[in-house]
Amino acid sequence: MAEQTKFWYLNHFNLFESLDEGTMMELDRMASMSEVKQHQPIYFPDEPSHSIFLLKRGHVKSLLLERGREGSNS
Repeated sequence: MAEQTKFWYLNHFNLFESLDEGTMMELDRMASMSEVKQHQPIYFPDEPSHSIFLLKRGHVKSLLLERGREGSNS
């Protein structure tokens, strides 16, 4: 199976289905793709973020709660 482009993935997210092609191309220009290794954090709740993460495949494990237990973020 051939590797899909970033534009292809963005174009197949329901979130963006109402955007016109020009806006989609601008979104593609602004977005980046990266691979996150297992157990690598992608976000810390106490740190400000201006990013949106879209999952291409796999799953994201829940955050840690106050007492160090893993929570469930389904």
